[in-house]
Amino acid sequence: MSLLPLLFVLASAQASPVTVLDAGGPDAVVQVSAHRLPLRDVLQQLASEAGVNLVLTDAVTGTVSVDLHPMTARQAFYALVELNQLCPTTASTPQLILLRPVARTEADGCDRCRRDQPWPG
Repeated sequence: MSLLPLLFVLASAQASPVTVLDAGGPDAVVQVSAHRLPLRDVLQQLASEAGVNLVLTDAVTGTVSVDLHPMTARQAFYALVELNQLCPTTASTPQLILLRPVARTEADGCDRCRRDQPWPG
């Protein structure tokens, strides 16, 4: 009997990179520990834990390795956004954050990239 299927299951059942330490929603205190994980997955889980609607373009790619100790979900989210040179914008719906690479935004002539926009919620 081979142990390979069991090892695969154990390897793929990794712990969540985002841990909510206090309260839910945008003001939740979280801790993020990600080591070579897909950036999209970490951003989506962080947004989900914070109760924020997030849309990522297909151009948001790559992996991320970070250890962020207790901070608000908003701080953790924008730390990852800044680190990965992403552009957060809002659509006509203020409860929605759209993310795409800054380079793509500048190439399209878009100037809506805002780091100071209010956190939905």
